[in-house]
Amino acid sequence: DQAIVKNAAVVCAVAPGVIDTDMQRQIRHAPEEWFPRREKFIELHCAGALAPPLSVARRLLEFERMGRFESGGCYDLREMESLETKPASPED
Repeated sequence: DQAIVKNAAVVCAVAPGVIDTDMQRQIRHAPEEWFPRREKFIELHCAGALAPPLSVARRLLEFERMGRFESGGCYDLREMESLETKPASPED
């Protein structure tokens, strides 16, 4: 049972948002009949709304190191505050 093991595995679901990958580039250049939602991904790209892969990876590692993930949990990275995005408190 992972609940009693030191350094136990954490199994959870993470929604990272739309990531700027090679697959995204291929979708944006594919014919619309192959990918009917192509225009939506073009709009996201033009608006700068695609997350850089390295940024997503850093956030995942940051939250894991902070112990923010629990087994069985479902997390949306777009809704989680990180140390990078958290505003400074008056004590800082």
